[in-house]
Parts: sequence; structure tokens; C-alpha cells
Amino acid sequence: MRAWPYTAIGANSCRSDLRLNKNRANECEPMSDHKEMAIRAITLAAVLALLMGPTVAQQQTYRNERGQITDTASTSGSITTYRDAQGRLTRTAERQHDGSVQYRDAMGRLIG
Repeated sequence: MRAWPYTAIGANSCRSDLRLNKNRANECEPMSDHKEMAIRAITLAAVLALLMGPTVAQQQTYRNERGQITDTASTSGSITTYRDAQGRLTRTAERQHDGSVQYRDAMGRLIG
């Protein structure tokens, strides 16, 4: 039986970069390179997704000469949503792949 320099936590515990050898209950063997690279890639993708978080909407507030809010516009991705002072949807604008913009009213009808 080989002596391992790692401290065993349980009877069949292995270091995280080693996997349990099915033929011998107390021995571990190195994980194959392609499996290790796949696990690293998945871990990196998960960490990056957590760091990026949800897409943050940009918001703009429009006010009249007395400082009262009249409209707001929030953009997320390629869609800008316009709302009135009470928060009701008034219109949307969606930028298309070719650079043009489609405007729709509150009912979703194309207006421009």
C-alpha cells in the first residue's frame, strides 16, 4: 500500500484533482488531462457568469420646467421602453440588426 502525502478526511477521500480508483478502494489516481481541462473550463464559465450578473438597464428621466417627472426611458439590450409619469408603458423602440429602429405604441402596434 502506497503512502500518500495528503491527509485523508474519510475512508475513500481523495484530493479534488484526483479521482477514486474503482479497483482499489483506498487508492487515488490522477484525473485525465481532458477531464481536468473540462472541469476548469466549466468552473471558469460559471464564475464569469456569476461576476457579470444580470444585464443592467440604463435609465433616463425626463422632467418639465418645474422639475416634475414627465417620462422615463430605460434601455436593456436593443430595446428602449418609455413610460409616463405614472409608470404606464407608452411606447417601445427596438434597434434592428441593420441599424434601423422600430417604434411601437403601448398596444404593440408598429408606429414608425
